[in-house]
Amino acid sequence: MFAGAIIIDVESRPYRYYDGVFYEPYNGGYQVIAAPYGAYVPTLPPGYSPITVGYDTYYYYAGTFYILNYGRYEVVQAPAGAIVYTLPEGAATVQIGDYTYLQYNNVYYQPVVINGTPAYEVVEIQ
Repeated sequence: MFAGAIIIDVESRPYRYYDGVFYEPYNGGYQVIAAPYGAYVPTLPPGYSPITVGYDTYYYYAGTFYILNYGRYEVVQAPAGAIVYTLPEGAATVQIGDYTYLQYNNVYYQPVVINGTPAYEVVEIQ
């Protein structure tokens, strides 16, 4: 494990966090996981993007959305309508009816084009 990793407890489960990546204990070591909702980190990783949805500002990095909450950054569910320009490795293509989405960490993204640039919009699937 990385010397600079910090320990984060979420609902009494210990995780490690380093440079925007979350890890959980696995088979005597650690494995990379999607960020657990409710985790708090002291700083955002380099390369994050601020995203405004309605009146709220979120911070996005590698499939994870954060909000500033009492001086720390909390991992939250992706807000519907958020537009991002990158998705992490492991996003799966999912066909629902006539539409194709990408899914990562139980969030669905619809491919869109913004000013000629490919992007992904968070959508709610019922």
